[in-house]
Amino acid sequence: MISISRTRAWRLERCTTFKIRLGTTQVRRQSSQIILQLDGRTRLSSFWTYRSAPDITGEGTNDDGQSLLLKGGFIAQEASGYFHFLPFGLRVQDKLSAIIDVHMRSIGASKLALSSLTSQSLWLQSGRLTQPLEAGNHELLAVRDRKDSSMLLAPTHEEVITNFLKPHITSHRDLPVRLYQTTRKYRDELRPRQGLLRTKEFLMKDLYTFDADVESAMETYGAVLGAYHALFKQLGLSYLTAVADSGSIGGTHNHEFHYASLLGEDIVWSCNSCGSAYNEEVLPAVTETSASPSCLKCENKLISNSTIEVAHTFFLSTRYSVPLGLTYQTATPGQAPVPVQMGCYGIGVSRIIAAIASKMAAPTGRRKPRVGLRWPVCVAPFEVLVIPKEEGSAETVYDTIAQSGADVVMDDGPEEFMRKLQHADLIGYPVVVICGKEKAEIRARGIETPVVYVEESVVAETVQRVLEELRAVKHDELSN
Repeated sequence: MISISRTRAWRLERCTTFKIRLGTTQVRRQSSQIILQLDGRTRLSSFWTYRSAPDITGEGTNDDGQSLLLKGGFIAQEASGYFHFLPFGLRVQDKLSAIIDVHMRSIGASKLALSSLTSQSLWLQSGRLTQPLEAGNHELLAVRDRKDSSMLLAPTHEEVITNFLKPHITSHRDLPVRLYQTTRKYRDELRPRQGLLRTKEFLMKDLYTFDADVESAMETYGAVLGAYHALFKQLGLSYLTAVADSGSIGGTHNHEFHYASLLGEDIVWSCNSCGSAYNEEVLPAVTETSASPSCLKCENKLISNSTIEVAHTFFLSTRYSVPLGLTYQTATPGQAPVPVQMGCYGIGVSRIIAAIASKMAAPTGRRKPRVGLRWPVCVAPFEVLVIPKEEGSAETVYDTIAQSGADVVMDDGPEEFMRKLQHADLIGYPVVVICGKEKAEIRARGIETPVVYVEESVVAETVQRVLEELRAVKHDELSN
C-alpha cells in the first residue's frame, strides 16, 4: 500500500471521493489523501501527471510543440533556461536514449559517464581557453570550490576523455577505442528561448573515438555517420545532413544533422539535384550577395531551409591529442610516439525531443479540433492508451494488448469520457483503444484508416497491425 499526500498538481485533485475497481482491490481517494493499491497494470491513476494545464505565460501560449510539452506535463520550467523532465517527458527521453544506445553498440562503442565537473587547466592546456574564467563573464559556467580550484560545468568532454585515456592508450594494440555517454551538459546561454531548444542545461549524447591513423579514423567517421543515418531513419522524420563548420571544437571534417522547422535558428542550403546540403557558415558568398548560392558539388542553385540542428560529427585529427599528450607507440621499433587520431560525435537528445514535438504537433481532427502532440511509435511515452467507456472488459483488453508486447497504459481516472479523449489528444498516444460494451474502437492519427471497430478477441492483433503501419509512416515530406 502506498500513501501519497495531497499535492496541488495531482491529476485527481478536484475529486472528493471516488472508487475504482483494480482487479480484486480498490482505490479510495478522500479530500486529504490518496490511498493506492496496485495490481501490476500501468494506470494513469498511479502515474503522476496533471490534467489542468500549468501557467505557461512566460513561455507563450501558442499551440506549438514547446507549449504543448508544458501543457501536457512532459516538462516544467524551473527558471529561464532550466527545465525539469516530468514522468511523461522522462519516458520519451529514456526511450530515445535507449534507441541511441542500440545504434552506438552497433559500431562497437562502450558507454560510460564522465564527471560534469572539469578542471579549467585542461581547457587552458588544449587552447580552448586562453586565460582562467571567472563566473558570469563567459558562456561556459565557471565554478570555484572552497580550495579555490577553478572548474567548469562541462559543455563537452574532449579534454576530459583525452586526459583520462593517456595511461590507457600507450600502444597501437590499445586502438581503436570508442566511448560514449548520454549526460547533462551546461552552457550559460545569454538568451535562453524556445523551450528545450536553447537552454542552459541540456541532455546530449557524445561519442569519442580514437584511432591509430587518418585512414582508420575516417573509416570510423563513416561508420558513425551510418549509425546516425540509421537512427534518424528509425525516428521517421525527414532530415538534412549538411557540410558544416567546426566552430570552437575544431577539426577538419564536419557534418550536421538538421530537422527543417520554422522555429529553427540555423540556415541550411540544400540542392535538389545532387542532394548535397551546406550550413550557411561554410558558404561565405551568402553573406556577400542576396543571390542564392550554387552547390559546391554540381553548381545548381541551392534552396534555403530554416532548420533545427540536432546532431554534429567532427573528425578532430590531432586537435586534442597533441596539446594534451595522447600518443601511442607504433609497431615499428624505435619510432617516436605518434599522436592519436580523434573524432567526436554529438546528438542533442533534448533538442530532438523538442524538434519532434514542434514538427509533429497537429490538429486532432475532431469537430472542435485542438492541436495536440504526436510521437513516432518508438519514442512515444506509451504506445497504446486504453480508455474504458462502459462498465466491462477494459482490463481484459489491457491484458491482451500488454501480452502482445505493446507498451500500454490505462486511463482509469474519474474524469468524464470526453475529457479523457482531450487529454489523450494532448499527450499524443499513437493508438487509443476505447472499450465499449460490445466492440472496441481503435483510433490512430496519421494513417489511412484512423478509426476501426473490432471485436474484443482481435483487439491485440489489430493494435499490433496499426502500430506497424504507424512505424512505417514518414512524418513529413522534406527529403535529403
